[in-house]
Amino acid sequence: MRHVQLWTLRLCWKVLGLLILQSWVLVRSAEPSDPLVTLLVTGSECEALTSCRKAATAIECNEWAAGVLHQPTTNASRPLRTSVPPGCYLYGPSNTAYFNSQESNSACTPDRRCVCGCLSSPDVINVAVFIGDGTTARARSNPIAVFNRPGTGVRAVNFTSEQVTKDLDPEVYHAVLFPGGGGTTEAEALGSTGMNAVRAFVAGGGGYVGICAGAYLAIQHLHISAFEDMPRPVPNKERGDGNVTLSLTADGAAQLGRYNVTQSRLDGLLIFYANGPVMQGGNSSSALFDPIVLATFSSRSVPIEAGYSGPTAGGGAAAVCANRYIPTLDSPGGTVLVSGPHPETDQMDFPDRNGPPAEAGSERAALLVSYVKYVASKRPS
Repeated sequence: MRHVQLWTLRLCWKVLGLLILQSWVLVRSAEPSDPLVTLLVTGSECEALTSCRKAATAIECNEWAAGVLHQPTTNASRPLRTSVPPGCYLYGPSNTAYFNSQESNSACTPDRRCVCGCLSSPDVINVAVFIGDGTTARARSNPIAVFNRPGTGVRAVNFTSEQVTKDLDPEVYHAVLFPGGGGTTEAEALGSTGMNAVRAFVAGGGGYVGICAGAYLAIQHLHISAFEDMPRPVPNKERGDGNVTLSLTADGAAQLGRYNVTQSRLDGLLIFYANGPVMQGGNSSSALFDPIVLATFSSRSVPIEAGYSGPTAGGGAAAVCANRYIPTLDSPGGTVLVSGPHPETDQMDFPDRNGPPAEAGSERAALLVSYVKYVASKRPS
């Protein structure tokens, strides 16, 4: 009888264990999967990035590439070659995606980018970089190249105007970056629906980084910046292209210093400038809080090559600024950073304006990365 009782007890424990395991599996399967961020990589392999992998099938390649391009991909499948690792590639000249290749050199190159699937991670800052009308090729490609290098802790994803409207979610993306080009043209490309989506993103806790035209977009069209452009040295004329030098304020040294940006690294460093805003406080909207100047122009004339003089020449004026945007009492609110100069671009050899991305580990690259890490660090918990 005792043996029967022990056998029955053991059987009950086994059944109970199976029921618990089954319940755990059901709960796990019901949990939503981590958000997948589609990433285009140039000059680097997906495997070098945390939680990223190449597509394993032609179907996956097509889905990922379509998510990036927001249009049906063509030529999405080619015969598998055993000497080439499976992967999804976007061929730049034809803007088409294909799975694997018939070529032996199928690797990430400037004209053949890898399409990767990356899990959203709390340790990685996901940034949407606007690539729509109004942006220049250099201004939109250089930040992506800098961010997507291994070790930056940042992933950048291309965003079109359509994607801004549909997919800009502060639960997935820590920040959005609007690069150089034309602020008014970028606003026209977004339209009222797109601009409202950007405001909602920042109001919901997302960060905003605007460089040059992206700064003008925030100041003059989105009205989410507490700063405004100073009068020009020559009324109604652009300040021009050239180089500038920067000086961190005490607040800038404290805030950006956490991301390896120091005055000693910036001393004498020439940073590309192309008619960006030279700023001062000005917008007193009740939706804007905590204005802060992070860096000023230390060069007496902005740009240095212009040789301007007088109170509007730019020396000592605000170059990099930030503030909080909280339009309503129930809005979490996000941080807006605007920058007149272009840290994403290496030093220019004028009159050539096609500068390459800031070098890996350089002061310019560190400054750019600090922009997104700063606005991401201010996200409401």
